[in-house]
Amino acid sequence: MLRPNRALANSMKHCHCSVRRSRKM
Repeated sequence: MLRPNRALANSMKHCHCSVRRSRKM
């Protein structure tokens, strides 16, 4: 479960960055 959890956390972080960039635009 830790392996998939890490992938999910990475995906969430990436999504967060994208959302922040979109909001700034």
